Amino acid sequence: MQPDTEAELLGVGGDRHDAVAEVRQGGLLHLLKGVEIVVNLGPRHDMASYRWLLTTTAPAPSQSGNRLALTRVTRGRRNEGGMQPTPMIRLAVAATFVLTACTSSQAHPASPPAGPPKPSSTVSALPGGSRAIDLTSLSGRIVFDNFQDVWSINADGTGLRRLTRSPWPEFQATWSPDGRFIAYRSEPNGHPEIWVMDADGSGQHRLTRDGGFPAWSPDGSMIAYAPGGGPSGMSGIAIMNADGSGQRRLPHTDGGEYPSWSPDGKRIAFNSNLSGGPLMYIVDVDGSRVVDLSGVGDGGQVAWSPDGRSILFASSRDHPDNYRDIYAMGPDGSGVRRLTNAGGETPAWSPDGRYIVFSAGGLFVMRADGSGVTSLPIEGVGEVSFPDWR
Repeated sequence: MQPDTEAELLGVGGDRHDAVAEVRQGGLLHLLKGVEIVVNLGPRHDMASYRWLLTTTAPAPSQSGNRLALTRVTRGRRNEGGMQPTPMIRLAVAATFVLTACTSSQAHPASPPAGPPKPSSTVSALPGGSRAIDLTSLSGRIVFDNFQDVWSINADGTGLRRLTRSPWPEFQATWSPDGRFIAYRSEPNGHPEIWVMDADGSGQHRLTRDGGFPAWSPDGSMIAYAPGGGPSGMSGIAIMNADGSGQRRLPHTDGGEYPSWSPDGKRIAFNSNLSGGPLMYIVDVDGSRVVDLSGVGDGGQVAWSPDGRSILFASSRDHPDNYRDIYAMGPDGSGVRRLTNAGGETPAWSPDGRYIVFSAGGLFVMRADGSGVTSLPIEGVGEVSFPDWR
């Protein structure tokens, strides 16, 4: 195959010990064995642009040194967590997203791919733009999920701990402001509910019969969430007391998800998918006013900064095929700036606002300006998402 040229990835199969990629270039189909590849896949629980690393443990020596900048994934659909099937999406064309052929390739007849690779908790070479962060300098604890269970880890990379072990999915975890409790989404009956547990995983109990995306108010007295039109009959953004009582829907929040409180507890940022793609809004907690941020364009997974001056969000605004990066903006939608260049999802601030934790298949931290992207060691956990830092 020609070096340093574009090609289409049709499928990836096998496992870490026998990786196979099916690639089309110039009208010919090639079967590559012993490859290292980073693949962006479609949404999982309303997420996009996860990176799965598939690599052989002992690749054969390269005979040609070919490097292929992959531009499109053309087949395969997933339907996970009750979400709608979404096509596998385009790979970012960047120096770090390269398939290296470890054996010479020959044209082969087309054959169905063996299926997607198994997820890994690490990502190779996410560009950081500056020196890596010294994890030992970080404090606090981060809660996150692997789409099946809730986990936590110290911000310095130590103390990895699994908090839930139910046979059903439990995810979308978030800390109470005092760090004593964790609210999360659980699906014991096949539909989402809001549950709460102690920080060590004990004391698990249900707050709602439906809903996801829980978010504690800054004073810890209330939780915002997205009911989803289940048994409660509510949809959009709702709030309730921290014990689950007093549930009420906020008006003008139809289709709302990912609520995030302002530091003063008076407003909630969220995104809505009613128009197709996610658009961002801010609603007063009393429901009296809604600020329309749809002029910013595609954006979701919002996170209000501790000082109230910035809102993080994930967007495909610079990527026509929906792989996402992380951005920041002012609460009025001004000053939009891109923080990542190799993808990112579900951003959350450190308590002091100096750092950001986010998911990109694995778990990463970066400085508030987007520099110093550094991986947290979560080997064996799998593909992760929804980090929250306290």
